[in-house]
Amino acid sequence: MTTYHLPLLFFYKPNGSSDFFKPQVLQEALSKTLVQFYPMSGRLGRDENGRLEILCNAEGVLWIEAETTSAMDDLDGFTQTGSHG
Repeated sequence: MTTYHLPLLFFYKPNGSSDFFKPQVLQEALSKTLVQFYPMSGRLGRDENGRLEILCNAEGVLWIEAETTSAMDDLDGFTQTGSHG
């Protein structure tokens, strides 16, 4: 089965507060939201006729959290597509 990946990467600038961004709050909110909108955490697959379908298999979504002291200019290969905030 062919798999599809929707890569999203968000960067947040510190606002001076020691707790300006709490990943655990975002992760908990995402978890609660996906209970109500479970197809959003499904996998794309194909049925026996080759049509795309959403497989709701309770596997959840991939969550990766990272932190760096690098400058944005040090991170190559990213294209900014707009501001989200």
